[in-house]
Amino acid sequence: MKHLFFLIIALSIAGTSSARSLHFTSANHGPLLVIDTTNSNFGAVPNRGYATRTFMLKNAGDAPLHISHVQPTCGCTIAALGDSIVAPGKATDLKVRLSAAYRQPGNFYKTIAITSNSMSGETSWLKFYGHYVDIHATSAQK
Repeated sequence: MKHLFFLIIALSIAGTSSARSLHFTSANHGPLLVIDTTNSNFGAVPNRGYATRTFMLKNAGDAPLHISHVQPTCGCTIAALGDSIVAPGKATDLKVRLSAAYRQPGNFYKTIAITSNSMSGETSWLKFYGHYVDIHATSAQK
């Protein structure tokens, strides 16, 4: 009787874990945003100049990725999204332009929030950094 009790418990646990495993697998279908570089070093950016970079946003999932919003956290940054709907296995470009107009020399750190229906989370972050350099001091040193 004792062995029968343990057998029933063991089968119950095995059945439960299989059900969880099946549920977990079926829940993994959907869009998945993958950014080629989430942290980018812009290096030295001359004040009164611009720096531009193009980032690739890929849908590594199996359903269409809907990018609903791209929001830089600073007014000095412009982000232009290629396509807001990305098919599975495809990618789109995100062109970023940083204006260094009238910036004081020193380090900077900027972020862009990307809102989508990705399985990895509603908001993904693109981060970039570097330092502004004074173009007058650079040209005077030459």
